[in-house]
Amino acid sequence: MSAQQARERKKAYLTYLEVKVKDLEKKNSEMEERLSTLQNENQMLRQVHFALVWLIWHALYKFVYCSIIYHIVKFGLVLAMLHQSWTQ
Repeated sequence: MSAQQARERKKAYLTYLEVKVKDLEKKNSEMEERLSTLQNENQMLRQVHFALVWLIWHALYKFVYCSIIYHIVKFGLVLAMLHQSWTQ
């Protein structure tokens, strides 16, 4: 193998490495962009999740509160009916 052939092989290998580096840099840039997009989406979904959890808890609280009031009123009506029947 001549020195000229060795230089040509080295040059071809360096060209290959330069292409590979550019390709990897491009892929890295695309992945960083994708990561940023996913992080933004994750943050948005966390906010939506928090809002939904708050709405569910708020609705459950109202339901339980109304249910308790309903039973208190119902119990009061039963007591009033009993009282009325006892006083007659």
